[in-house]
Amino acid sequence: MIAEVVPTEVRAREAFDDDGPDGAVTLFATEQAVVEGVLDERRKEFTTVRGCARAALTALGVDPAPLVPGPLGAPGWPAGVVGSMTHCRN
Repeated sequence: MIAEVVPTEVRAREAFDDDGPDGAVTLFATEQAVVEGVLDERRKEFTTVRGCARAALTALGVDPAPLVPGPLGAPGWPAGVVGSMTHCRN
């Protein structure tokens, strides 16, 4: 749905459950450390949104990289990339 409303040079991915955009998503070790000890629901949201982000990065030709939150909680994107992640409950 979102891909229909963004410019053609933008890559968007979405998931409608916490299995990720194309099934299970594996986090990088630095990402796993961020969600260590959190509630399962939060871990699933964190993992799913990063799976979507990685799929969008791949569509841009960018190699997968850890997307670790910075001091204010915003994800760190690879050089040259601007992005946004969000999640919501149904």
